[in-house]
Amino acid sequence: MSRLTVARSWVGQQRNWIGQQRNWIRERRNPRRRDAVRSAQQHLRLPRTLSRSRKQRGSVWAVSIVKNEIDVVEWSIRHQLEQGIDAVLIADNGSTDGTVDVLMDLARDLPIHVAVDEWPAWDQAVKTTLLAGEARRAGADWVIPFDADEFWFAPGVSVAEHLRRSRATVEVAQMHNLFPLADGAEASWPKTVYRLDLTPSSYEKVAFRSHRTLSVSAGNHDVYRWGRRQTGLRIAHLPWRSFEQMERKAAQGAAATAAAGLPSGVNKHWAALAALPREDQLQRWQQILAGQPADGAEWSPVGPFIEVSPLTWPTWDPDGLIARHEGRHDNRGERQQRSSPSGTPSQNVSPTREAPETTP
Repeated sequence: MSRLTVARSWVGQQRNWIGQQRNWIRERRNPRRRDAVRSAQQHLRLPRTLSRSRKQRGSVWAVSIVKNEIDVVEWSIRHQLEQGIDAVLIADNGSTDGTVDVLMDLARDLPIHVAVDEWPAWDQAVKTTLLAGEARRAGADWVIPFDADEFWFAPGVSVAEHLRRSRATVEVAQMHNLFPLADGAEASWPKTVYRLDLTPSSYEKVAFRSHRTLSVSAGNHDVYRWGRRQTGLRIAHLPWRSFEQMERKAAQGAAATAAAGLPSGVNKHWAALAALPREDQLQRWQQILAGQPADGAEWSPVGPFIEVSPLTWPTWDPDGLIARHEGRHDNRGERQQRSSPSGTPSQNVSPTREAPETTP
């Protein structure tokens, strides 16, 4: 590497660092942001189990905010720990379905710290940034902000091992949505077969090295953190599990967003879905079960699909099923482009079963 390249890299890093500090100062001076941070701090009750510690190199923590996720939260947390995560800091935001009881039961035997978030407003960016800061003060080197419906993976190794080996500052995670094949399919967890969308979600998530002045964006889709970035993680995302959960999540999201007083357009999908008549919501649910696009549902099937049981995976795509299907689809697209007068590959791929001999 030439001296000029090294110098340019150093200058770029310094600019990124300065940008992060400016963003931190700008946020501290923003009245709405300042008020939101103050409200979040006043309403956050941290557990006594959370102690201060110097940053421990390679220590990986996961942080989350949950509300009424009793059907998935235990599996999600156990999955994080099976991925080598050292500790989980999770804040309950007024659950009424028994989620808190599940969390407290898990915390008796596992490295889980349960906080209480008494502020009903949805301001995930502020709250997650606060939790990431608490994880840093408890010794976290890496922080993974996750939602209860996300199952994080790395190729070939555990998530924690992937992060410990990483030379990046921010690891970007690509999401693939999972859709149930029948209502109430989670009853057979973790062996439930889901329809996995091979088309990645347009949304990404991030894990990052902790820092005093970083800022997490809404939805945990990005972080204002200087340093090198790379895409190496994957997420199996299970947004819809039953019609009742879909209906509740829409109403819950719309109410929390309204309570936060956020700018118009933020989280508008919750309000749009919640405003639909129940029969229209039920129609969207039936479309999701059939693997068809569902208008108004933020996470809607796209395709092509394969049917897999990702909650049993130790690493991402351990049998190479997704890689083979993606490769076959790409090859077929190339052949169609060569043979088709329009040059447009077909997107009409039938759903397939999890089996090595299956064709797309």
